[in-house]
Amino acid sequence: MYERKKQRLIETFFPSNLINPIAIREKKGRPPIFALHYYWTRKPLAVIRPILLASILPSSFNHDEYLKLCGISSNVDEQEAIYKITPSKEDLELLKNKTDFDLSQFLLMDPFGGGGSIPFEALRYDLNVIVNEYNPLAWLILNATLKYPNLLPDKFFEDFDMYFNTIFQQLKEEFGDLFPDFDEEKVGAYIYCWKVICPYCERETPLISNWNLSSKKNLQKSLEPIIKNNQISYKIKDYLSKTNATCKKAVGICIFCKKKIDNSEIIKQLNQNSKEQLLSVISIKNTKGKAYYIPRNKDFYAIQKAKEIFNRKKDGFISKGILPDENMEMHTIRAAKYLIKWQNLFNSRQLLVICQFAELIKELSEKLIEEKGKKYTEIVTVYLSFLLGKFINRNSRLSTWDRPGEKIMHACSNKLNALQWDHSEINPFAHVSGSLQYGYRDVVKAIKFAHNNLKTHPLEILNFDFLSLQKKSFKSSKSHNVQLIITDPPYFDDAPYSELSEFFYVWYSRLLKNIFTENPNFKSFQTPKKADISVSHTRNAVDFDKKFIMMCKQFHSFLTEDGLLVMFFAHPKLKTWKTVFDALIQAKFHVTATWPVTTESKGLANVKKKGSLLSSLIIVARKITSKQSFDAFDSSWDNFEGLFIEKSFLKLKKLVKEGIQQSDLNIVALGIALEILTNPQMDFSSISIEKAILLTEKTVKLIF
Repeated sequence: MYERKKQRLIETFFPSNLINPIAIREKKGRPPIFALHYYWTRKPLAVIRPILLASILPSSFNHDEYLKLCGISSNVDEQEAIYKITPSKEDLELLKNKTDFDLSQFLLMDPFGGGGSIPFEALRYDLNVIVNEYNPLAWLILNATLKYPNLLPDKFFEDFDMYFNTIFQQLKEEFGDLFPDFDEEKVGAYIYCWKVICPYCERETPLISNWNLSSKKNLQKSLEPIIKNNQISYKIKDYLSKTNATCKKAVGICIFCKKKIDNSEIIKQLNQNSKEQLLSVISIKNTKGKAYYIPRNKDFYAIQKAKEIFNRKKDGFISKGILPDENMEMHTIRAAKYLIKWQNLFNSRQLLVICQFAELIKELSEKLIEEKGKKYTEIVTVYLSFLLGKFINRNSRLSTWDRPGEKIMHACSNKLNALQWDHSEINPFAHVSGSLQYGYRDVVKAIKFAHNNLKTHPLEILNFDFLSLQKKSFKSSKSHNVQLIITDPPYFDDAPYSELSEFFYVWYSRLLKNIFTENPNFKSFQTPKKADISVSHTRNAVDFDKKFIMMCKQFHSFLTEDGLLVMFFAHPKLKTWKTVFDALIQAKFHVTATWPVTTESKGLANVKKKGSLLSSLIIVARKITSKQSFDAFDSSWDNFEGLFIEKSFLKLKKLVKEGIQQSDLNIVALGIALEILTNPQMDFSSISIEKAILLTEKTVKLIF
């Protein structure tokens, strides 16, 4: 007979309707640790904590007590952000006394740690944690978020402040005059565009996707081109532009002859001799918004002077191992086909500040290792490197100007790091979002938040390919007793993490290779890619299918017999879900519960496209440990269809009334089908998974 294990709360109860609005709110006001370093996926702590606690507590635990333990208020309007609520001693004692486990021996594993949301909350509740991450950038983020904050010596923040300010003042003294004020107003940012020669009329034309500078209500500003005698000049206007863009969907339009310029021609010209033009200087003095000006001769002179200084220093930066001189592998990021080299993602003035900053970090690191030791040096160097990374993220030819918000958007706001036709540069010494001082503020807030919230508890952070990971790779003596896996694995083609991470990693590997001498990943300037599960130009759907099945089998091998798997998954395409079904069935998991949870906000750019998901599906599963006999079981399609309709109809109709969108309703229906198909007390092995998935889609359309 199939033995039903002691149920945990998440297998019978999960209040998605209460958690979703809190999670959406958190997406708009992030926990400080999320600002330590950008990463492409992070689940809200407001979602992780309820999942974590429900995965540990027994199903008999009082629901009201559970909500209180999570920090969830019955009054949404009075709800405090969950990440701000630190578990009390009483909370920890209650958890310890009410679980069916000895929590001192309980081990949670997250095989795909990413930005660290799951292990962060687990450590706040005093649990033993093993977290793995194949990507060395994410591995650095995990160390900086979870490990270092508990290793900080006395007066660390005073010392760190001194290190930063010393570097900042050195940079400002050397390069401050390269960012001149505009009539005594501090300049915050600059907007540029690319220029190409029209192959038809042979005139130089700008490539501009948006002529507006500010689209704020009552503060509208735009750039107006004026063409006279085959020359272009510009004026600032107090209204939104009606001028057509000169670059749409990577195809140029000549501002003179109006003929289309093929993308292949743009690529050829940018490859051979990229040209850009400064369009606008942005002042930060105006209290009602930014002030916009046409650049003057002194602005162009400062750019030229920076270029001359950089050219003199360039060979030295390369010889010292600071400046990335390699080509970007094609398809690493979208900009690779236009700009070829990593260093070409920046103009000379940007590179000058970035490289000098990196050199000063390297010099400080060499000094500290003699005076303070290796571990202290590691912590300081990683945090300063992250500050450099934050600066790079908002200060490149991949960064564009946010017209409604009047600020620079970071390079990774587009998941594939696309080239921006009109791009931005920040004044590193101004008090604006993305500047060095603002970046430092965010880094320190993140470190302090982690330092004040994390418990000193057994933690192991691994940097391995999970698919080939073995228990003997663990240092922890408890590694053979993984009672709980909570993880957020790659979602097919959501983002090619290994490729995108190189935008930062080509810099970090140079700064940190002498610190992480025992980690083979830091011997290369490239991130490892072969074992990455996510789909990319070099890793196709077949690779994903194979690896996802291997991944689920690994989950099975690490979990104890009564262990629990809790996995996020989301994808709008139903054919991707077949892989999830196949993997869980082949790995011999029984899906005991599924819950939709909102992990995105409707206002976010990456969920505005039709069919995009606001929700992820929480898949709760247990190992099937014994074979069953199904002599009298009705395994027909009609029986499966009847069971599915019976389980899904009322649940789906209820969610429609609550306002769920159709694409999110699809994943709820898929979850119900998963529960039936993997149930070891039923035998639907002859049922076509494709047909079952199509039934979920058909049912949703009928209800919606």
